[in-house]
Formats: sequence, C-alpha cells, structure tokens
Amino acid sequence: MTVPGERGSLGLGDETMWRRFFLGLPAVLACIQLSGAACADSFYASPAAQDANFADVGIDGGGNAIFTWTSFTPQGIIVQLRSRSAAGTLGATKTLSKTGHDAQSAHVAVNGAGAAVAVWQIHHGDASAKTPVQGRARAADGTFGTIFNVDPHPGGSFSFDFANPNVAMDDVGNAVFTWIGLDSAQKRRAYARTRAADGTFGRAFQLSPPGVSEVRMAVNGGGDAVFVWVWNDGAGHNLIQARRLSADGTRGRTKIIGQGVPGSGGGGLATGNPQVALNSDGDALIVWEQPDGAGACGINGCPKILARTLSKAGKVGTVPQTLTTTVDGGRSPQVAMDSRGRAVVTWRHSGLEFRTRGAGGVLGPLQQFTTATDADVPVLKGDPAGNTVAVWSSASVVQARTRSQAGVLGPIDTFSIDGQSSFGGVAAIGTNGDAIVAWGQLDGLGQCSGGTSCNRIGAAADP
Repeated sequence: MTVPGERGSLGLGDETMWRRFFLGLPAVLACIQLSGAACADSFYASPAAQDANFADVGIDGGGNAIFTWTSFTPQGIIVQLRSRSAAGTLGATKTLSKTGHDAQSAHVAVNGAGAAVAVWQIHHGDASAKTPVQGRARAADGTFGTIFNVDPHPGGSFSFDFANPNVAMDDVGNAVFTWIGLDSAQKRRAYARTRAADGTFGRAFQLSPPGVSEVRMAVNGGGDAVFVWVWNDGAGHNLIQARRLSADGTRGRTKIIGQGVPGSGGGGLATGNPQVALNSDGDALIVWEQPDGAGACGINGCPKILARTLSKAGKVGTVPQTLTTTVDGGRSPQVAMDSRGRAVVTWRHSGLEFRTRGAGGVLGPLQQFTTATDADVPVLKGDPAGNTVAVWSSASVVQARTRSQAGVLGPIDTFSIDGQSSFGGVAAIGTNGDAIVAWGQLDGLGQCSGGTSCNRIGAAADP
C-alpha cells in the first residue's frame, strides 16, 4: 500500500491499522478530554475502591493489552495484572505477588503472540531478611504460572530494596531480566538472567563492574539483548558502559560508550540517563545525556544528547554523534528503532524535541513533538515498521503524539477521565502497530480510606 509522503509499500499488511497512525494518533490514543466529560475511549484498568499506582503496560500483535500496577491493601502492597482484549473486554484482576509484605518496581513484558512475564521486588521491612526479585508468567491463553525467584537475595548478606528489576521478551517468549544487586563487597552491580519460553532458567550472572546505576536494556525479536548503565569510576567521573548478550547465550565484553567530561568538583557526574534500542540484526543505538564541560550552565557545563552505535559483532562506533543543536542542549533522552535500524531520538528542551537517525547515521532536522516548556518525563515507543508514539506530562496531564513511519505527525492528545489530573504516562506498541497508553489519576469517587478518592490506573485503547 502506498501512502502520501512515501514511495513504495510500508509492508504493514493492515490498511485499517495504518490509518490509525496516518490520520493522527492511533485509535487507541485518539481520545481527548473536553470540558470535564469522561473520554468515551478511556477506561479504568484498575478496579474501583482500591488505590493503585505505578502502571506498566504491554500489547501483543493482535491488539490485546496487559496492564500491571501496585495496589495498596491492608495486607500490604501487592502487584496486580489485568488483561484487555482487542475487542475491549477486560479480564478479571489477578494478584501476582503474595500478600503479607510489600512489592515494588513492577514491570511487564508482552510479546507478539500474547505471552507475558511480570517482574517485581519484595520488601520485607527487615534489614536481615531476604528481598527477592520475583516474577510470574502468563501464557497467551491466559494461564498463569507460579511465582518464581529471579534472584532470591540481590542484597547479598543485607537487605537491598532498590534492585529496580526489569524484563523484556523476544518473539518466541524467551524473557531476559536485569536488576541491580550487591556483590560480596556490598558494591552495586548490574545482573541479568534469562528464562526460556518453557520456563527453564539460565544462571544469573554479573554484567558490570561495581559502582553502577541506571541499568536499562533492549531485546529484539530474535532474542539479542544489549544492556547499558552508568558506571562511577570512583574519581568523580561517570561513564556510559554497555554489554551484549546474544540469543545463543554468548556474552560480549563490557564496552565504554561515553566517557563524559573529566570530574572537577563533581562536574563529571552529570553524565547519565542512558537508553538503548536494537534493530532486527542486533545492532544497537545507545543515547545518553552528557555535559560538555563548558558554557554558562553551571559546574557541569551544558547538557547535550549524544548517540553511539554498538554492532552485533561488538564494535563501538568511532565517535559519538551530538543530536542536540543548541548550547543548553537537552535532557532525558528516549530512543526507538525500527527493524532496519532507523531511529527516532527525543529529549526535553523547549518542549520535546526529536531527530531521526538513518541506519547509516544520517541525522534528520530538528523537530518537536510539543512546544510546551513544562513537558517532562518523556516516553518513546516504536514498532518494527518505524511508527512511534511519544508520551509526556504537561500541565498536570498526560499527553501523547504519534509520528508515522512516513514522518507524519499526529495531533497532540490529552488523557484523563472526568477532568482529573493525570500523571505517570506509559505506552506500548505491538508488533502490528496497535498502541496503548496508561497513566495514574484520582477517580473523584471518594471510595478509598477516609472517604478520599482512589488513585486509579486509567488507559486509552481501541474502542
């Protein structure tokens, strides 16, 4: 199918799905809150009369969505999950974690076939107790497995409540987990572990040297993974490092991606916020925020957004590319890459700026998803064809905008239910281009403790 602004076929194979992108935001996001009335296309994913927070969401190739969140109950903070079919039917709310202790940092991954894996960490409130990183799988047919331990004790001999685990999946349902743990010297390291689609676990292994933070990863459909993190060298200097894990289990060497500026009165420590995306061949693009050590922006210098490649063979690109175009640069980068290696990178600066990057490294012109100067907490997701959706917070609401593979920007849409403030926006795009967004907000119904409104998980999806 040929569409305006592009020659040749998109290869998407679904004209209805493409129209959702080309005509603006996809139908799952095309609901705008007006004059306090509830959005017809918006709904609450979490149940009434119960406080919920920290949403995450995934969507499969058929448009079926999986939501996770943490709920505050008298029995502790628990992780819950709820499905929504492409036809709009909500499943029953399922409690994933055990009660009697608190769970935190819940995330979910969903592959194109509809299999899902969730991960979280348990907090016992006891410095000598175990604080396991746990998970649970949901098959495409809706069957749940039992709770499993990804790492029974990431804190070594002490409690470590901030492992911040995450999970990603490949096309056939193999999962990759990463988290931060303490080594035998009580130093923070990045760890990883795989879980095959049949439930078989690989061995947990250390990814990084000691002294790391901000661990992120990307996994492509074939199962190749790249991990990135910030490493503090102990001399006032942050570096961006990366490491590969091939689908066959081969681990690459740790690579230095960004070296920041020399530490001077703490000036080198602002290098951070790494993000990574992969193409179908396993080649990665890594972006991060780094001060230039010069200019009128303070001791760190002025922030810039940089990018560098890491090939499937483990070769690092010769020099980082600077994506920002102004002295005061930008912050909070996000990156999405299509199957052929074409990327979109966005960051906060005078709104939400972005540039495209071709597979060969050619940068496109500076563009903006929004000019709102209070735009914050950006999230960028993309599908294999190159359609992307950017989500951000602005003026106490969550907003979103799409960019099609052909480069067409949709309108800015705003999300809330019954005029309530929305926050904490997350998004997902399935392998066939269906997209979904979720957020937190009060419901205004006064059904929670003391007659207060409950915090709920709102969402917008295909009607």
